[in-house]
Amino acid sequence: MRVLQFVADGRPGGGTSVVLDLCLGLRARHGIESIVASAPDSYALATASAAGLAARPLDLWRSRLDRSAPVRLRRLIDEVRPDLVHAHGGRAGLAIARASGPVPFVYTVHGYHFATKPWPQRLAGALAERVTGSRAAAIVWVCA
Repeated sequence: MRVLQFVADGRPGGGTSVVLDLCLGLRARHGIESIVASAPDSYALATASAAGLAARPLDLWRSRLDRSAPVRLRRLIDEVRPDLVHAHGGRAGLAIARASGPVPFVYTVHGYHFATKPWPQRLAGALAERVTGSRAAAIVWVCA
């Protein structure tokens, strides 16, 4: 099985650590191949490569509403040919939901960071979560 693991910014921190640990655990325990996709020159890509995982740069955030992002993501999915796409975090989840294709995706919520923002951003975040959740094959929450 081949899984495309996508974490949008790839900065050091909880979400990226979870992705890397998950990839290594899936490989060690089940022989599952993971391809890590994240921002170019990110900590996630460097650490994945150093651990012997396949790593692919994917810059989806040229602007807040980058209309070419779904096309670039679909292109990567077509190249990698995963059996499953796993999106980590809201930005990655929304990008995958917008790219909607034949490959199922799982969405892991690493937090609702929009919840503490002013109301227009809270509303936008809630709508984005609704779109992402409605298109995901499964949703995983890292805590209650």
